[in-house]
Amino acid sequence: MLEARILSGDRSIATVGASTNPERPSYQLASYLIGAGYQIYSVNPNTGEVLGRPSYPSLSSIPEPVEVVNAKAAAKARNANLLIAANKCIREEHQDLRGKLN
Repeated sequence: MLEARILSGDRSIATVGASTNPERPSYQLASYLIGAGYQIYSVNPNTGEVLGRPSYPSLSSIPEPVEVVNAKAAAKARNANLLIAANKCIREEHQDLRGKLN
């Protein structure tokens, strides 16, 4: 399963469009992924911080290599011969993977 290979190995994820509002799904996703042990890089040019961590104005401004991003970067990833999984909810996929490993 491609998603299992991505989620079990990759530990850094960019959340593009991350929100500072706890009611927004992007905030809840970032919070969940942090709790699951992932290194999260929030990307939002309109805020400097999300969940107490720096937020970056663009993917290219993140100072570390990022292994997982959202679908907008899928074409670039394909061109670089990277593994991609699109049109999936990373939270649901991670929960399914955890259930299979336990």
